[in-house]
Amino acid sequence: MGFTFGLPWTILAAAVSPSTMLALLYVFTYLVLRAAVYLTLGAWGLNDSVVRRAWWLAPVRDAASFGVWLVSFFSDRICWRGLEFQVKRGLLIPARAAKISSVERQRRTGEVLE
Repeated sequence: MGFTFGLPWTILAAAVSPSTMLALLYVFTYLVLRAAVYLTLGAWGLNDSVVRRAWWLAPVRDAASFGVWLVSFFSDRICWRGLEFQVKRGLLIPARAAKISSVERQRRTGEVLE
């Protein structure tokens, strides 16, 4: 999964590059390719007006996604459908039966309740 994040690899390549021009080329290439993918899929493919207005936030989203992915390795707790679990020896063990309202469950899971 870590190989799919372009931003950290770009930063690493820029940090170890032998010249400033090459480092800037790496960053520029990443930004152009990321904007192209973001606009092609979001603005043209999905016809999303938000993507058209905020396409320049794609690197910020990439940084946030990488941060969340990285932080996920430092926790052994999972909240799924309103229930909390703990990972022990590769198994999900119920931590406690969380009693939450249907509104809270809908907010957490995105599930549409009737």
